[in-house]
Amino acid sequence: MTPANNTTTVQHENPEQANEDGNLNAVEGHLQRVLANRLSESAIQLNQGQYEQAQALLGDEYAETYGQYVDVAGETEETTERFNRTRSRQREYASTVQEFQSTYDAYREAKRNGNEARARRLARRLAELAQRSNQTATQLNESYTVLANRTGANLSEASTSVEETQTNISTTAQTVTDTELQRTRLSVTTERRRIAFTDPTQLSGRLTTQNGAPIANEEITLRIGGRNFTTGTDESGTFSLRYRPVTLPRTTTDLAVRYVPTGTSLYLGTNTSVPVEVEPTDGTFTITAVPEQTAFGEQLTIRGRFTVEDTPVPQYPVRIELGNQELATVRTSESGRFEVNRTLPAEISDGSRQLLLRTGVQNRSVTAETARRTVDVRSTQTTLTLDGGRQNGTMRRVGIAGTLRTESGTPLAGQSVSLRANGTTLTTVETDANGSYGRTIRLLASIGGDGETNVTLVAVFGGDGTNLERARAQTEVTVTAPRTATGGGQAASPSTQGWLDRILGFLQPDPSAGSGLEARTWFMGLPRWLQVGLPLAVVLLAGLGVRSYRHGSEASPSLDSETNTEVMTSSSPKSDVGPTDQSPLAAARTRLQRNDHDGAVQVAYERAREAIATELGETNNGTHWEFFIACQSTLSGSRHESIQRLTEWYEQAAYGPNDVSESTARDAIDVAASLLGDGPNTEAAVADGGSQDET
Repeated sequence: MTPANNTTTVQHENPEQANEDGNLNAVEGHLQRVLANRLSESAIQLNQGQYEQAQALLGDEYAETYGQYVDVAGETEETTERFNRTRSRQREYASTVQEFQSTYDAYREAKRNGNEARARRLARRLAELAQRSNQTATQLNESYTVLANRTGANLSEASTSVEETQTNISTTAQTVTDTELQRTRLSVTTERRRIAFTDPTQLSGRLTTQNGAPIANEEITLRIGGRNFTTGTDESGTFSLRYRPVTLPRTTTDLAVRYVPTGTSLYLGTNTSVPVEVEPTDGTFTITAVPEQTAFGEQLTIRGRFTVEDTPVPQYPVRIELGNQELATVRTSESGRFEVNRTLPAEISDGSRQLLLRTGVQNRSVTAETARRTVDVRSTQTTLTLDGGRQNGTMRRVGIAGTLRTESGTPLAGQSVSLRANGTTLTTVETDANGSYGRTIRLLASIGGDGETNVTLVAVFGGDGTNLERARAQTEVTVTAPRTATGGGQAASPSTQGWLDRILGFLQPDPSAGSGLEARTWFMGLPRWLQVGLPLAVVLLAGLGVRSYRHGSEASPSLDSETNTEVMTSSSPKSDVGPTDQSPLAAARTRLQRNDHDGAVQVAYERAREAIATELGETNNGTHWEFFIACQSTLSGSRHESIQRLTEWYEQAAYGPNDVSESTARDAIDVAASLLGDGPNTEAAVADGGSQDET
């Protein structure tokens, strides 16, 4: 297979349109074009034999852009799912094409070395890969057509590249097949049309090459009704065998028979069919061994047999359930017997439970009634530990961690543990493979006074729906709130502290706090230059916070029992360094002065969103558009329009390809100020040497 000499690459469009008026449709259109361009470039690279580059174009950056597109268009939007499905198919196609090329290289090496047996095996594999890739290529081109029609994206080069790649593969596979393998013919007849398990039929046939020469005195494999049968041909290529239908669908009218050559055979496979009518037969499950009682983690051995009038039913799928949970699906042996060995999972609740044996397939030539046996599932005691000692007063966070195990010490994975503070449920976490759980709880500035605050932390494992007993653990923690700086002591300002919380919480996630997805989602929403510069900004921000909050005060922190997000209280510190803007939009105006227009819009949006969520009693969760929709019914006309405009500008700043303009940033701050009652945006707040804290 020789890579095509196509060196054309698809150029990215200048997405200026996506920057006009923060238009949602423009942003969506831009993201669609980015995804389509990556699909197209990947197909071109694949056609040129650049397999790693083809896969890379559909890797992390595609996934990141797709995530932004989902934010805009929604997960359930049909085009959204089509982009995801097309990416999966194209990656599968690229893998198949790469395997085809490496197999072809191995075939040529086998031919050079005179290894004909290996060459025939590889030739057969090339034919299989060509068939698979042809199916995927057809699906890909259908997806390209659908995406082009729905989005207007130009995917013609992608389609052309896939067609050229597939033509190359098909031609290569056909040439190798014609060189190494001979085509065959198969004819089969049955002694009777009506067949049943209790009344097997005799199949007779003949196997020849395509030109009629008998494939004589060969042991051959025939696949009939989903099962393989071995028989032999005589000197004229004829054969016969007895066929008893087992899992043949009752509706079968044409019984498929396929010749399956071995890997080193000179011959290609072929198939035919014979007309039949299937008569269903009832079989019987017999349970020969099962324990009367069991418990979590204990070995559970189940044995049985499947017969029809004492005749064993071979290769039949048997589904085994306990307490409405599937334990396994196994196939019977040639003697109709089966055995299952499993450890009892936690998900089967304790008590008297029914063990069921069912047929693993439906409406087949052999069926059976469900067999039942009662098994007593005992409950297992558990132990739960809780450690709330990892505290950081400056960051206003408390790390909660612990383990869930059986009384004998076996870790319990995938179990839900409820976390509470001062009697209020905070969240639910899941144990990992080691039975460990953890979560970092953010603290709020909502309890009056400063100094120390005592918090009672409780972890509860309910065990609902399992055979595990309930467990509870409790601990007391003393949280030290940031104090007003006196003497040499200094505390970070609330706004600076918010930035430190978010940045350091992302850069140094607590090992018990899960995947850190929330922090990473926030981080990926920032402009590229901020993603690169944030690690260096931590130190600068800390310094700014100390200078601007030298005489500030803050209330003691508490645990946010509902949203687990940070809420700030306002303060009016006296400054000894000149006028300072302490309004909620101070950081937005500072960013505007520094020409960080995207950052100014994002901060303005976040401040307005926090205030509206508090005012309306809405949770400050979800995407920006989900939050907007949640507030629609309670916002007045003008405020509704204001938050809509602010949301659109935020979308443009967070996801748009270009920075927003200075005028857009000023408009965003003005709109946010009107929502907050913070006054219009002016230069006065940052004039005369004043400084602002970043949040």
